[in-house]
Amino acid sequence: MDVCLRCVIAFPVIWGWDCQSRFSFFVKGARVLILLLGPSGVGKTSIIEEMVRRFSWTPLMSYVTRASRGRDFKIHVSHQDFECLAKYGKLWSDVTQLGERYGTSKAEVTLALQGQHEFCILDFSLTRRQEFFSHVPHLPVVVMPESPETLADRLKSIGREDRVRSAQEEMCLLEEIREDPLRAREYRFVVNRTGELDTAVSAIRGHADEWAKRT
Repeated sequence: MDVCLRCVIAFPVIWGWDCQSRFSFFVKGARVLILLLGPSGVGKTSIIEEMVRRFSWTPLMSYVTRASRGRDFKIHVSHQDFECLAKYGKLWSDVTQLGERYGTSKAEVTLALQGQHEFCILDFSLTRRQEFFSHVPHLPVVVMPESPETLADRLKSIGREDRVRSAQEEMCLLEEIREDPLRAREYRFVVNRTGELDTAVSAIRGHADEWAKRT
């Protein structure tokens, strides 16, 4: 069997989501697709974990070629396997960052957009959102740190110094967006302060509920 086909078949069996449980979710579908945006180290993975645990939201997994960092809602594959997935049209998105490739499953996004009852959440690139999601309904939520300095310190503390520069560049872009009323109104902004994860989670749930009522 072709290696990329093995990846596709194995895809649902991750994070305790066996094939049957994922199929049951997609039969119900998704009422709201939330794109969680923001620089590395701002706490997006922790937020997704809490949305899944507290509210039974469904995370959309992504294929990545970088090394695993533990529980991060990613399926880690080789560059060869990723290229095979792209070649056979299995990816909704294909983004390269710092030499690594990130791709969202086309099947998962398509199925999530067909439903009526549940919430899906995906960690995605701020700079590539328009390219891949401008034509589908979704709620873009930007997670902000307390300050650029706090974010830089956090990245260094977890051994991700290589991400400091790109995170600072993304923070500059976010400030530009927030200062432009026309661009800012597309997004919901949430600050994830140290020790206040509950506040950020509640804010995101509130934004999602409000958006769902209007769509």
